[in-house]
Amino acid sequence: MTQIRAAIPPNGSHWSAFRLVGPDAGDYLHRMTTANLRALTPGRGTPAALLNAQGKILGAFFLWQLDENEYLIECEGGAEGHASRTLGDALEQFHFAEKFERVEHGGEVLWIFQHPSHRPFHCERAGERIVLHRSSQEYGEPWTAIWAPASEHSAIRNELRLSTVADVLEAELERKRILALYPRVDHEITAEANPLEVGLKNSVADNKGCYPGQEVLEKIISLGAPAKRLCLLRGVGPAPSIPTAWDSGRLTSAVNDDGEFVALAILRKTQALEGQALTLPGGVTAQVARVAPYQNSP
Repeated sequence: MTQIRAAIPPNGSHWSAFRLVGPDAGDYLHRMTTANLRALTPGRGTPAALLNAQGKILGAFFLWQLDENEYLIECEGGAEGHASRTLGDALEQFHFAEKFERVEHGGEVLWIFQHPSHRPFHCERAGERIVLHRSSQEYGEPWTAIWAPASEHSAIRNELRLSTVADVLEAELERKRILALYPRVDHEITAEANPLEVGLKNSVADNKGCYPGQEVLEKIISLGAPAKRLCLLRGVGPAPSIPTAWDSGRLTSAVNDDGEFVALAILRKTQALEGQALTLPGGVTAQVARVAPYQNSP
């Protein structure tokens, strides 16, 4: 049986959350983001993104419907929280006569792996505590984000009998994320990326009406594949430095893994092939182990 464990977000990730509250919040988010809010109900959530007209990522986030007219946006802020500010500013830029307001959510987040009542993409609220159950896609196993005042974190650990359990270390979190082939702000998710290139297809709802960047994404799929693809690499020896760019693409994340290294790279589609051998800068060799999908299976 897998043990329940806790973690705090990695240094420099600066996770934050804010709410949009009002009768027009749902329609606005449906119109502006890649998520299909018509499929959401109170207590449910979905990964989502806000794109510009060129299909580039203005913000990648988790979107939760807390109540009929209340939504929570939870996102990784990156260095000094810049990504959270960019997302918030972009949402405000296109907000005119719609009736809703933005409310910052206080508290700090605690991550729980293998939460005993885990249900993917469900959320619960009790007072100031908000419990967000994610899928296993990001770290390869079920996990839950609990937003609560810092003064409650000890009580949460005691409730889950975590007081004597060692936290998941940051290096292990990064290894799990890389093996799960999941992108991170300031690594794979940048202002130049589109969601199909960096493995965020699950953030883009199929058969949804118009939203900024939709035509670009549909054209990419109709042409056969994005020009670049997110790939998991494996190699022998110490993890190479990141970020590193070379002719085939860009190395964005890397960690040591028992005498080898695992890494994420955004490669040209001609190199993004499982089993493809690569020579990285400095003569380091690696092999493409997996390629992130850019469209749903038929």
